[in-house]
Amino acid sequence: MVSLCSPLPALGLIVLPAWVYRIRKVARLFRFFQFLATLNRLCGLVEVGEQLQALARELRSRPLGALTPGYSFARALRLLLDDVLPEDAHLLVSGKLHISLTAAAGQSGGGGERGKKKSASNELMTDFDTREELVEALVATSYIPLYAGLKMPVIRGKKYMDGCFSDNMPSFSTGRTITVSPFDGRSDIAPKAGQEAQKKAHFISLLNQEYQVNVRNMKKGAHVFFPPKRHVMQEYYNLGRFDASRFLIREGLYTIKLVHCAEKAVYVSSV
Repeated sequence: MVSLCSPLPALGLIVLPAWVYRIRKVARLFRFFQFLATLNRLCGLVEVGEQLQALARELRSRPLGALTPGYSFARALRLLLDDVLPEDAHLLVSGKLHISLTAAAGQSGGGGERGKKKSASNELMTDFDTREELVEALVATSYIPLYAGLKMPVIRGKKYMDGCFSDNMPSFSTGRTITVSPFDGRSDIAPKAGQEAQKKAHFISLLNQEYQVNVRNMKKGAHVFFPPKRHVMQEYYNLGRFDASRFLIREGLYTIKLVHCAEKAVYVSSV
């Protein structure tokens, strides 16, 4: 099981090894953009990656980014998803992809609670009856009120927004959950400052995820809402690939073949 917390800057193009497809569940939250493993299986990352880069370029071209009057990030994301997802996408991911969403507060409950107004709560959505439901769920997991648009996504009569407002790192009750984050912190796959530096670091816990307090995380937080230039996004990707390789090597799932030459590359783990 894999739980992802991944905003736009972590975007990258990667050929995934065969063992990735043996993962039983993927939990997706806080931005659509790192829905990479599933998208790789559905439609190919080269096409998706270029479209996401184009979307980031479009946001950079606007004076206030997604907050520019008249622009709707949610609408742009729907168009992108409608363009790249195959017709049977909902069938391919049902039961495998778990999308973390926050059900908006103030909605009436069902069943015996009909008429009662519920507070905001987290839901993991995994079954999709139609392709449109899957698209809307992916839009909802990227929906930040006002930033992404004025109209909240509606699925089966309920309004939803980004899962980060209720649980930013869901875990599964069975099996091991591998946590992934582009932010410096304590996730399994994440930037690491080294054992000694981490001992002195300060952390804050926010909605089920621990973040290291540093300038790099503040900068990445700003890039979530205002995408950086292409070369910066590529740098984030390269760093993310290194973090993933470090974890896989440590777990014995991936090996590096050294080329015999005058100077051999040596992998040093900071974990």
